[in-house]
Order: sequence, then structure tokens, then C-alpha cells
Amino acid sequence: MSLTNDKIAKWKNEYDKIYKIAIEGDEYVYRVLSIGECERAQSIASSNKSHDTEEYLLGTALLYPEEIETRSLPAGVIAALAQHIMTSAGFFNESDFMESVDKAKKEYDGKRQDQIYQWKLIILTTLPGYTFKEISRLSLVKFLELIHICEELKGEKFIGGSTDSQLENVKETKRAERFLGGSDLTGLTDEDA
Repeated sequence: MSLTNDKIAKWKNEYDKIYKIAIEGDEYVYRVLSIGECERAQSIASSNKSHDTEEYLLGTALLYPEEIETRSLPAGVIAALAQHIMTSAGFFNESDFMESVDKAKKEYDGKRQDQIYQWKLIILTTLPGYTFKEISRLSLVKFLELIHICEELKGEKFIGGSTDSQLENVKETKRAERFLGGSDLTGLTDEDA
């Protein structure tokens, strides 16, 4: 059976929201799951049977094509449809989500630590009077001051933007926190600002 405007209008009246997508050149129409259907899908998913979850999602939410044999569809299409249905309903696996957040945080922290390490090496090679241990113990203000000196000596920028403005921002924040009586910037002393 073909997809008609009358069918779409009927589904729009019958269901809260419907979606039309194309995957590998074929059109599919599905509706958003109800809260109870989401809970059921989550229950099935918690048993770690992705095939059963996909079957349930497609059997429950897929409106077009009306009669579809999911076993005849390529595995990628089934998974993509199930993912669209889950995303539209706001349904996701919380542990997978938290795992992806943790992974992204670790990648960011790793890149950040690599950058800080590179800046420490720049200071070591440009200003040989410091040891790695001394540089590691520097306050943020002193660290930025040394990076600024290295930039001046080498004629290059090592930190995006201006180290002068970053240094001034750190000092202003320190002065404001001292004035307000609190400090969240650990490692900075009053002489740093």
C-alpha cells in the first residue's frame, strides 16, 4: 500500500506526533511512544535483548509500511528505525548515556593535561632556570606570566587569545573574590593578584 496524505492526516489526528524518515531510499512513518510503551521498551531493553527491543519498538510505533517483515530488512535499517523511535520518545539507555559522558570527559581531560604538559615543556626549554617540579607548583597567575614571557621571547603565541587578557582576568577574579571574602581559585595567594 502506498503512503497517502489521507493516511498521514488520519495518523496525525490519532496520535500525538508522527515522523516520516527515509532510510536507504525507503520511507518509514512512525509515531511517538506513550509513557507506558516507553516503560515496556525499557523493561525489554534491560534484559539485554536488543533484537526483542527492536521488534517491540517497530511493532508498536511503525505505521508505514503497514505490513512489514522486520526479518527481511537489513540489520542496519532495523537498528536505525529503533534508534529514531527511541530518540523521538526521549527514551535512551541511561548507563550508555553516562558512559558516553564519562568517555568524553576523559578525552577532554586527557587533551587538557597534554596541553598543560606542553606549556610546561615550553617554559622548561625557554626559561632553563626552572625545574619541572617548580613549574608544576606555580600558581595560575605565575604560570600565565611565564607563558607570556616565553611568547615574547620566542615571538609565538602558545595560548589562544592574549595571555595578557587572560592574566588580567585571573587577577581581576582574584581581587573580586578577596573583596567578597571568598575564593574558589585554589593555589592562588594574595601576592599573585
